[in-house]
Amino acid sequence: MNSGPALVLVHGSPGGPSSWDRVRAHLPPDIEVVTPTLADHDAARGAPPPPERSVDELAAGIEDQVDPDRAVVVAGWSFGGVVALAVGLRARLEVTSLVLVEPVATGALVLDDDPSHRAARAAAHKTLSGYTAAVDRGEPGAIATMVDLWFGAGAFGAMPERAQAALDRRAPVNARDVRAALATRYDPARLEGFDVPTIVAYGTASPAANALIAASLTEHLPGSRLVAIDGANHGLLDTHPAEVAELLVAALTAAGPPG
Repeated sequence: MNSGPALVLVHGSPGGPSSWDRVRAHLPPDIEVVTPTLADHDAARGAPPPPERSVDELAAGIEDQVDPDRAVVVAGWSFGGVVALAVGLRARLEVTSLVLVEPVATGALVLDDDPSHRAARAAAHKTLSGYTAAVDRGEPGAIATMVDLWFGAGAFGAMPERAQAALDRRAPVNARDVRAALATRYDPARLEGFDVPTIVAYGTASPAANALIAASLTEHLPGSRLVAIDGANHGLLDTHPAEVAELLVAALTAAGPPG
């Protein structure tokens, strides 16, 4: 029986556990992997708009899908990184390490008085608030705004039509999650008192805001280290799965080898 920590992988928004499949293919087979689903991300096509949920509520939903008696390493990508950090800060689970992969934690950009950070946060807030309003109005293709913000200008237009349509259908749940992320504020003292080893990773080809968020979180989390994945953008789970898997293994090794 595996006595080491389990690895909990939190997907982004919109999305599902399968977003980690390419990364999982690079993990050693003896690692126990748990792939919970964020609330309302498994709703049937055509379901009514999801209820509003805070990041803390979404984190609680992840915790409910994990054995409370098992030590865990929690990793999250994109919005999943925001939720993973909340799981760590809430301390309901025995989290031995965190891996935050391109977390879209815009609240981290107002933790200090750095003008570039605050300008990036203001710009992201304006763009994303406009996006959620467009989704609420039922505007088709509104999700392109969110995709292009994090993946780079023109990213949505470069996707196959089938992928665009799938994202468009899931815009309501994504808009809900975007509102939750924008509403999340971080207490610097709470972050600075969080002593769990944490890896914060970003892609060097991502928009500037992604790197600024990662740097700000690393600055305020005392047990953290910043990792730049060369040539990667926000889609690094698909384009750089081996490098992401290496970070997960490093986190598990720091927490204690499985076996």
